[in-house]
Amino acid sequence: STLHLFINDMDLHSTETTNMASSRENDSFSSLEVAIGEGFLNKEGSSYNFAHDQIQFVTYSLIPKDRRDQLHLQIGYNILKNKPSDDRGNIFFIAVNQLNRGKLAMDEGMKELVAGLNLKAGHEAISLSAFQNSALYF
Repeated sequence: STLHLFINDMDLHSTETTNMASSRENDSFSSLEVAIGEGFLNKEGSSYNFAHDQIQFVTYSLIPKDRRDQLHLQIGYNILKNKPSDDRGNIFFIAVNQLNRGKLAMDEGMKELVAGLNLKAGHEAISLSAFQNSALYF
């Protein structure tokens, strides 16, 4: 159970970022540092792991059910937007899985886009000989 964060290489204090975006990013990092200090998360590189599965479960249960699908869409979109262009697999699959979990919040255009991503994920899984996993995307 890993909470993956995909962070752009840009400096958080760069003049290219707006004050609002920079402030939100700094707030997110501050929150993560508090969670690490309290022992809820462990940091390994740019990945943050929940210290225990029950912490992950409780954290997820605190998200209002009517916001979960939208949150999964946002997470999936952000992962896709920030993934390395040479990624062949894991990050792309995580992104598509997050998008799939947000299906109730999708409009028709988004459903078509995600269907195309699922097709791509299925073909990618087959090319990686992950036949059992590829069935999830078709």
